[in-house]
Amino acid sequence: MEVSKTHLMIYWQSSDGYEPQGWFVVDNGSTHGTFIISSDASLIEKDPERLLKQKKASQLFRLHHLNTILIASSKDPVLSFQMLGAIDLDGSRHAFMNPMDIKADRERKRKAEMARLRNQFFEDDSSPWASLKKKRMTMTMAGVKDLGETKDDKETARYCGRDGRGPVQEDKGGPSCQDQLSAGLDSRSGDVLPKGVD
Repeated sequence: MEVSKTHLMIYWQSSDGYEPQGWFVVDNGSTHGTFIISSDASLIEKDPERLLKQKKASQLFRLHHLNTILIASSKDPVLSFQMLGAIDLDGSRHAFMNPMDIKADRERKRKAEMARLRNQFFEDDSSPWASLKKKRMTMTMAGVKDLGETKDDKETARYCGRDGRGPVQEDKGGPSCQDQLSAGLDSRSGDVLPKGVD
């Protein structure tokens, strides 16, 4: 059995105010006909619905998800296929997506979620580490020297406990452990400590 390449046409129609958007099929006046099997269990009949009378063009037929289209015969079709993703439940997307589109869409959603989580956990202004990050970015070495620390002090500084007790530095005019703690400096690295971190 031969079937014309212009047997039927399936196309997407945008909403024009009268008809809602969706996929539609039109039989172009074929001899053998086009048959539709509904996906709705309440509408399934023993014989599939034929779109038109022989050699007459059909009216638009709206396709729904999982409708089966049979070409040329309802019993032994030349071609049979099912509509997947004809309309989404939320109505936001209209086309069946191929696997590459699905993968790209999932990757885009994953990146957006990771960016949201990164902003939520690492750039929250209420976090003590966020204020430390901002201070490090804005504070210059001149600002650190203004607090009393010199290059020599940084090289000769030894561990200073957070309670202010620790080995005494050689007196070269640098700040003592207690002075460093009150100024908010970590004597081991010379970094400014965030408020509320002990």
